[in-house]
Amino acid sequence: VQEYCSFLTEPAVETLRSKGYWVEDKNYRGGHLFGVRVPKEIPVERLKENLLKNKVYVSFRGDAIRVAPNVYNTEKDLKKLVSILTRA
Repeated sequence: VQEYCSFLTEPAVETLRSKGYWVEDKNYRGGHLFGVRVPKEIPVERLKENLLKNKVYVSFRGDAIRVAPNVYNTEKDLKKLVSILTRA
C-alpha cells in the first residue's frame, strides 16, 4: 500500500508545491497519508465546495487538507485533485 500510494502521490505533491502549496518532505510523511497546506490567498471554503462538487473526498484541518489515498485510487484520481486545487 505504502509503495503504491507513494508512486501515485509523488507527482501530485511536486505539482502542488510548484503552485504554492506546502507538503512535508517525503522523508517525514507517509505515501498513504499526507497534508497539503493551502496558500493564504486561496479561500479554503471555495476549495471545499469545488472538491465536493467534483466528488473528491478529503478532510480539512484548518487551512490544511488531509489526503489519504489507498489501493483503490488511481493516477486519474490524484490528477483530478491536483487540477481542482491548482485552478483555485
